[in-house]
Amino acid sequence: MKKIKIIALITCLFSITQLAFGQDSPVVKDTSYWKKTGSVGFNIANVGLSNWAAGGVSSLSLGTVVNLNSDYAKDVHSWKNSLLFAYGVLRQGGSAFPFKKTDDNILLSSQYGRNLGGKSPWSWIVGASLRTQIADGYIFAPDPTRVGKEISTKISTFMAPGYLVINTGIDYTIKDVFSIKLAPLTYRLTIVNDSELSRVGAFGVNPGSTTRSQLGWSLASTFKKEILKNITFNNVVNLFGDYQRLGVVVVNWETLLVMKVNKYINTTFGTQLIYDHDVNVTRKDGTVGQAVQFKHVLNIGVAITL
Repeated sequence: MKKIKIIALITCLFSITQLAFGQDSPVVKDTSYWKKTGSVGFNIANVGLSNWAAGGVSSLSLGTVVNLNSDYAKDVHSWKNSLLFAYGVLRQGGSAFPFKKTDDNILLSSQYGRNLGGKSPWSWIVGASLRTQIADGYIFAPDPTRVGKEISTKISTFMAPGYLVINTGIDYTIKDVFSIKLAPLTYRLTIVNDSELSRVGAFGVNPGSTTRSQLGWSLASTFKKEILKNITFNNVVNLFGDYQRLGVVVVNWETLLVMKVNKYINTTFGTQLIYDHDVNVTRKDGTVGQAVQFKHVLNIGVAITL
């Protein structure tokens, strides 16, 4: 029920904003101010070994990335909407768990902006974003009672965590290459909509609670440019600070390098670095506590531009 309420709230938010930009005439709709782009990517990698003297493990990995954008611009008004979905799985040898998740990310964002005059790069903005995942996440460890087997522990699921951020501030943009956004008024809601994870106080919520509210500031910077022919680099940095703990900053830094082979085939290499003081992780030495989270993903596959 809580999942349905959260989804309904976000749906209403976007529906109300859509109506605000609606046309008076029910017959003719002017879409010349809209720019819609998108891409869908699929990738697969397979290694098969049989009586292989050098050793190794057979593996199969599958992944998909969906990136959709719908932007509106007219006079001093702008409205930017985006949806990012990424999911990947991996199967190795004769694992007790046929497929293990390697990537899982859903990011929905919307931002209204009003230019401060003329061709000024400055705008006043108000926006909202929702980040979560679609499937359960686990950590795996050797089973002490069964040799060669594994045990799993659930550490995340849909809307656990979920991060809803609403902010307002100013934005400085140079064409479509660089932008920096400072929002001195930012509301961050952490959602843990799972009874087991809520009970242990996962992701910074109080044990037994399903949400945590924070009021603070945020700073976001984006850079996107074709650095070489058919090679595009994207860099996104997001910072958040709680006014109650001015010395603590949440960091989310993502990069993506897209190398286009031809119209349909491309290679992407992405990284993500996260540091959240309130999130405890299992370190390499087996201890649990605060640590820098880092991942990198290399994909070679088919990309369809919409």
